[in-house]
Amino acid sequence: AVLLIAGAALMTFWVLSKYGFSLSNVMGAAADKSPLGDKLLHPGAKYGTSTLSKIDFISLSMALVLGTAGLPHVLMRFYTVPTSKEARKSVVWAISLIGVFYLFSLVLGFGAAALVGPETIATAPGGVNSAAPLLAFQLGGTLLLGVISAVAFATILAVVAGLTITAS
Repeated sequence: AVLLIAGAALMTFWVLSKYGFSLSNVMGAAADKSPLGDKLLHPGAKYGTSTLSKIDFISLSMALVLGTAGLPHVLMRFYTVPTSKEARKSVVWAISLIGVFYLFSLVLGFGAAALVGPETIATAPGGVNSAAPLLAFQLGGTLLLGVISAVAFATILAVVAGLTITAS
C-alpha cells in the first residue's frame, strides 16, 4: 500500500508540475487532446446517454462508495487491533488513504489523456488499463515504467494474499 500510494503520489506530482500545479490546466490539456473536446469535462460523456448507461453509472457509484468499505484489506483491520476504538481509528486511516488514492487517480487519468493521448491509450495492449503504465513511460521513460510496473505487481500479490487471509 505504501509503495502504491508513493508511486501514485510521485506521478501525480509530476503530472501537476508539467501544468503549473493546476488541475484546471491538466483537464484543459486532456480536453484539447480528446476527440470529445470540451464535452470530456461535462457529465454524460460516457454515462447518461441511455438508460443502460445511467444504470451503469449508478452501479459504478455504489461500488466506489460502498465497495471501499467492504474491501478485504479494510475489513481485515477489524481483526488486527486489540480494541474497538483502535479498529475504528484503523479503518478511518485506511478509508482516508483510499480516498487520497482516488483523488490521485483523477489527476492521473486526465494526465494520461493529456500527455499520452486517448488514441494511444485505446490502441495499446490492455486498452484503458494501460493508461497508468503509458503515463509512467511518458513521464520517466523505462525506469519509471519499471518501478510502477513492479509496484502494480506487488500490489496484486498483496491483494491476493489479503483475500486468501480473509477467506481463511
